[in-house]
Amino acid sequence: MKYELVLGVTVEIIKILFVEDNEVPIRIFENELADFNDEINGFNIQPVIARTYDEAIHLIDKSFDAIIMDLALGNNQEAGNELVRILEEKGVRIPIIFVSGNHSNVVAHPLIINIRARDQGDYEQDFYNIVDVYKTGLTNILGGRGEIEKKLSEIFTETVLPELEIWKKYASEQREEKHTEKALLRLVVNHLNHLLEEDEIPSYPEEFYIYPVKDEILRTGTILKSKSSDIYYISLSPACDLAQRNGVCKTDRLLIAEIEPVSQIKSIIYQQFESQPAGKRKDENIAKELKKYFSNNFSNYYHSLPKIKKFVGGFINFRKAQSLTQDQIDLDYEIVKIQVAAPFIKDILSRFSSYYARQGQPVIYVDDHIQEIIAS
Repeated sequence: MKYELVLGVTVEIIKILFVEDNEVPIRIFENELADFNDEINGFNIQPVIARTYDEAIHLIDKSFDAIIMDLALGNNQEAGNELVRILEEKGVRIPIIFVSGNHSNVVAHPLIINIRARDQGDYEQDFYNIVDVYKTGLTNILGGRGEIEKKLSEIFTETVLPELEIWKKYASEQREEKHTEKALLRLVVNHLNHLLEEDEIPSYPEEFYIYPVKDEILRTGTILKSKSSDIYYISLSPACDLAQRNGVCKTDRLLIAEIEPVSQIKSIIYQQFESQPAGKRKDENIAKELKKYFSNNFSNYYHSLPKIKKFVGGFINFRKAQSLTQDQIDLDYEIVKIQVAAPFIKDILSRFSSYYARQGQPVIYVDDHIQEIIAS
């Protein structure tokens, strides 16, 4: 992040690359940006203009927060598509907006956040789009210059390099290809997790999952779906049991638990308040009960899984856990390529263990003692 004083006010600088070979849209871009910078608070967009394909290639680096560009440059009608491919090859992750008369010829790519015709919309809406993306922190995190990059440099210089001889020894003795490289990757991930451990800010639902998972290996926290219904399940077997040997899990039994849909919990709560007259008070009571379920404060046998775009979420019901063979899993269930992330799996397993380890307490007659306390 970069801050500067602009007219006596501290603003955050957003650096963008504008790739355009036509002077008319360049002037329109500059005029609209000047107006935008005068109107918006807290941010100032600073542009760098590239008028040719070669100039754009020379200028592109990780310092930019966004790129606005035309598809055709000079006689090259595919210049913009080629620039996107080069960005990918270089591992430069910058959000891109295409503004072009030939916008229908833009090849879709994950880096492209918007494509519009030159005569539809204006640059001001592009600037707001860029600011909205910038506010997420995405370019600082993944653009190669934020907290992750700083932490990676710190791990490299303070943790790995001082122990380089040890890691070289591990590499010379490794029994499996890339074993040491994977171990170093785990080391880096552990350090990055440690960086976030003290944060107490609430998590967003999308943080709860890893998706899409690139393989169909069953892991602790893998989401499954019945092949014969719309019922989802979660794998609760410990990682040591799920370790693969020749494509088969080490254990002969796998543990899964049913995920009940939100509609089922909703039905339970609405029945609880069905006799209460409709109105604000009833809605507040229902919301309060729902909050208990979603925050895992209602029952020790339910655990909430948040809803995201790729998964409807629901409530794990530990009472509906079952042990199956791998053949039964393969026959009756399909692996959904969504995995609960490690920190949240720990919470689920802890709750699951507590539920099945609970012990009832003998009832002790204390009425007389209570009356003594009241009387005194």
